[in-house]
Order: sequence, then structure tokens, then C-alpha cells
Amino acid sequence: MSNFGTVSPADQTAVQTYLNATHANATALKVLLLATQTNLTNAQTELLNADDLLEPSFQKVDELEADATCGFLGTFYGRVKHEICADGIYNLGIMSLTFFFVSFTIIPLAFVALAVRDQWSEGVGGGFTGDMEMEPLM
Repeated sequence: MSNFGTVSPADQTAVQTYLNATHANATALKVLLLATQTNLTNAQTELLNADDLLEPSFQKVDELEADATCGFLGTFYGRVKHEICADGIYNLGIMSLTFFFVSFTIIPLAFVALAVRDQWSEGVGGGFTGDMEMEPLM
């Protein structure tokens, strides 16, 4: 007859230890999730309070817009607002893309230019003077 259905006391202790550790981890996770929920609730409350704090500023801007609707100030304010809000963001994006393109084309071209300079100056006594000689580009 085999001992297939019996479990040794050492194995029972190991399983119980594993279950206790798993329960402790689950409890710690539950505590962490509750603390995170509390922090998120506090952050949400503070964001909702920020709307109340900024409301006087929004009212002042509305008053300034209402006061600046006449004559030169109203026209100038409208143009500046349109330039900054509508066209300004697009122009900043185009400038950023241009800087990105220039930086990734100028750097490799500088290395090529230095290699060509070294290759051409070899015939007149100059050239690469380090331990390694560069291979000709052509």
C-alpha cells in the first residue's frame, strides 16, 4: 500500500508558512491600496478646491477683457491672444522639429568634414597624427 494520501508534518508546516506569508502580503497590499485611495481622494479634493481658489483670477481676466474691448487695447489684446494661443504653439513645434533635424544632420556632417580635412591634409605634411590612420572615404 502507498502513502499517496498522506502529507508529512514538515510539508504541512511549509505549506502553512507559505499561506501565512501570502496572507500577510495580501493584507499589506490591501493597506497600501487603502492608503493610495485616501491619497487620491485628498488630491481630488485639493484639485476641486483649486478651482475655487482660481475663480477670482478668472473673474479678473473676464473683467480685463470686458474693459479692453474698446479701441486700440481691445484690438491689440485680441491679436496678441491669437498669436500666442493659436499660432504660437504651432510655431514652437515647428522650431523644435527644426532644431531636432539640424542637430541630427550637423553632427554627422561635422565628423565627415573632419575626416575629409584630415585626408586632404595628408598630402601637405598634415593629416592624422594619432596611433591609427583613417581609411580613405573614397
